[in-house]
Amino acid sequence: MKLTFRLIGWGLLLGFSLSSSCQRQLTGDIVGKVTDSITGEPVPNVQVYTEPPTQVVSTDQNGEFSIPDVPEGEYEVRYHKDGYQDDSKKVVVKAGQVVRADLSLKPLKGLVYGTVMDAETSEPIPGASVTTVPPTVSVTTDAEGNYRIGPIGIGSYTVKVSKEGYEDMGLQVTLEPGDQKRLDFHMKPYIPPQVEILSPEEGAVVPSSDVTVRWRGNEVVEVFKYRLLPDPRYEEWTETTERSATFERLDESGEEPYTFEIKAIDSKGEESSIVRRRFGVDAIHGPALWIKPRAVSVEDFTVNPEFEVYVMAEDVVDLLGGHIVVEFDKERMKLREDGVRPGDFLLTKYPDGRSLTGHSTLLSQKSPESTPAFLRSWEGFKERRYSW
Repeated sequence: MKLTFRLIGWGLLLGFSLSSSCQRQLTGDIVGKVTDSITGEPVPNVQVYTEPPTQVVSTDQNGEFSIPDVPEGEYEVRYHKDGYQDDSKKVVVKAGQVVRADLSLKPLKGLVYGTVMDAETSEPIPGASVTTVPPTVSVTTDAEGNYRIGPIGIGSYTVKVSKEGYEDMGLQVTLEPGDQKRLDFHMKPYIPPQVEILSPEEGAVVPSSDVTVRWRGNEVVEVFKYRLLPDPRYEEWTETTERSATFERLDESGEEPYTFEIKAIDSKGEESSIVRRRFGVDAIHGPALWIKPRAVSVEDFTVNPEFEVYVMAEDVVDLLGGHIVVEFDKERMKLREDGVRPGDFLLTKYPDGRSLTGHSTLLSQKSPESTPAFLRSWEGFKERRYSW
């Protein structure tokens, strides 16, 4: 009887022992290491858990974790940390074995890198500035023309490259979590805007009062700006896309010739140096003078101040010996510089011959005060004239 109970006891003990041994053998362990997908550095404090659920653990300072005593079966190991994209990995746990579940966790950032080269020679360009917009992050290429920007936040950027002596460039890039995108740049050497005056030649004397200046620019020019000195009508800069400009009613200016100035401007607003061309005008034989617009009063008539006043010897019409003609139109009034004396006969008429007052008028037939009044105005003009 005692033998029977002893055998039963040993049997129960053996059964419990076998049951515990079998239970231990039906589980395994999941271990692994979590690193940053961009930097390769370990990522601490990542929450790691399984689905179906078992345990929740965190990576240590070395990015390592361990989930022990996981029953046999298929699991999805999940990883979570703020600033990173959630990820997962499937594993199969077998009794008594250790399964690894290493993972590179993608940060919510990306990386842009590449090489900046000369478009013509393919040689690397060191010292080029590479900038992302937005936000503005700027780096400089190394001796091999390489650059690296990041990690930076995910999203769309314009990556701009600039280097003195080259045209600026820009490329678009969109970064997803963990992206490492390569952007190479082939920069074209910068060509500054240039302009060349074709005609008239330097120092030329143009036999016309209307002078056309012609020029050309290189392929990068968008617009030109020009002016003509010392003519007050053309002294302000004029912008144009044309390749020529005509200046009307230029007069011989004596010792000082005209100076035409022009500069070229490219699409970035960069300006060329000013190019100058000096020339004279020989359309008028004898002394000539340009006078700024000014009202001229002679008794009961006034020249509109918007008219331009010219003094040109070749336009003189000799009347009654030493007398002059004063012509009026919307463009100019012509006078003779010499021979104006008190008592002179002055005939006023339009260029087409029509009388200004309906009939030819000899101003000397008016009151004697009219001529001195005119002379006083003329003396005022004379003080404003250019060199003869």
